[in-house]
Amino acid sequence: NMINDLESRGFRIVPDADKAEIILVNTCSFVTEARKESIDTLLELSRYKEEGTAKLLIGTGCLISRYKESLPGLLPEVDLMLSTFEESSLGAILDGFPNSASPNNSKNQIISPQSIPFREKRLTPRHRAYVKVSEGCDHACTFCSIPLSRGMQVSRKPDDIIDEISRLGDEGVREITLIAQDLTRYGSDLGIKDGLAELLLRID
Repeated sequence: NMINDLESRGFRIVPDADKAEIILVNTCSFVTEARKESIDTLLELSRYKEEGTAKLLIGTGCLISRYKESLPGLLPEVDLMLSTFEESSLGAILDGFPNSASPNNSKNQIISPQSIPFREKRLTPRHRAYVKVSEGCDHACTFCSIPLSRGMQVSRKPDDIIDEISRLGDEGVREITLIAQDLTRYGSDLGIKDGLAELLLRID
């Protein structure tokens, strides 16, 4: 969704970090190895601000959500950090780039994800696609940090999901994988009983 929003504003994806003006790193904090890899990646890519064409290094995702207060001091190389609750505002924050070397990250620019039409950018093979049906989790398991980093469960409306799957079918997709942090509880926050089963029946 971030990629589509950026492309709609005139930004273009490039395959190599050393040719990018903005480097975007989507981080993870679920396990120790993922946290270390995220930090290492941010540090490694920061060199392109000196060696390449990069003007901005941006971190998003779970790691930012979980450690938003401490990370700026630990990673001064990162120009902008957006939690999972703020990343839908990235396009609005970057409007005006490259006329300004740094983004305007004022709080009044934080946009609700629901205000942006959902159209996931596909990076999978042409015949396959992932469709996110919900975000977050309502459980408070002591061994899991998803509620801290992703928030409580928010399900997409069934009609929106069906519309996306229909569009993907028209584009040649033949294999759909539904994804969520807590897939079996899909629709519970919408008051839908047996939400996943009902959704699968509609898809079929």
